[in-house]
Amino acid sequence: MADCREALRALEAAAGERRWPDRTAWQRAAREAREVPRRLFAPALESDAAPIHPFRLAHEVARAAGPEAILVADGGETASWLELAADVRGGGRWLSHGYLGCLGTGMPFAIAAKVAYPARPVVCLVGDGSVGLNFAEFDTMVRHRLPIVTVVNNDRQWGMSAHGQDLIYGEGRRVVTELAPTRYDLAAAGFGCHAEHVEEPGALAPALARALAAGRPACVNVLTDPSVISPITIAMVGSPRPAPAPASVEKDRIQVPYYPDLEQE
Repeated sequence: MADCREALRALEAAAGERRWPDRTAWQRAAREAREVPRRLFAPALESDAAPIHPFRLAHEVARAAGPEAILVADGGETASWLELAADVRGGGRWLSHGYLGCLGTGMPFAIAAKVAYPARPVVCLVGDGSVGLNFAEFDTMVRHRLPIVTVVNNDRQWGMSAHGQDLIYGEGRRVVTELAPTRYDLAAAGFGCHAEHVEEPGALAPALARALAAGRPACVNVLTDPSVISPITIAMVGSPRPAPAPASVEKDRIQVPYYPDLEQE
């Protein structure tokens, strides 16, 4: 048993006395893998088409926040887009729910980060489903004068669940996964936040700059393309498959996205 800090110091000292194998090839492969998302979605970064591609949104958020900012990601596909776009250069500059997917943690995480590091920018990218879980935290930010920028990826759906249903059951078979084009910016303005609404790619960077310069809590509501499926969703669910037969033909069994078919397992 040991204190974490002291254990790491001891391990570092021990590592300096060892001869390690050449990791050049592995390092090159890791650097190349890091660039795959940018190459894959390069056209989205240059496109002026609306609605905005979610990778374009995540890329612009990371770029506007800057290297010293604390980035907070919340949501299913939304968090995965920021994971693909962010270039985190130091410890304590990334907060998210990880693979556990505890939605709604973004705004509370952002508040904690800003209280702990008041001099550093804190930017939270949250899905329009997740933002509803703790939306009243805008009131907390205003009352405590915490200039946090919250960006809502508004694709009018619970993206990961909606796309999972599309991939498993076929399009037109969604259940309770679609949302309205809610003006979250106007709702946040009711708490006293700086508010921005963005529909065009060209308006995204200026809106983020204004929000960061506002000096008070801000909500940037961005309409994004609901048809774009995150690579993480495809990796978890698989490529599109033919629509299944009605449940009554399949032994009255229904497969839920992201949960394994235990009978087949």
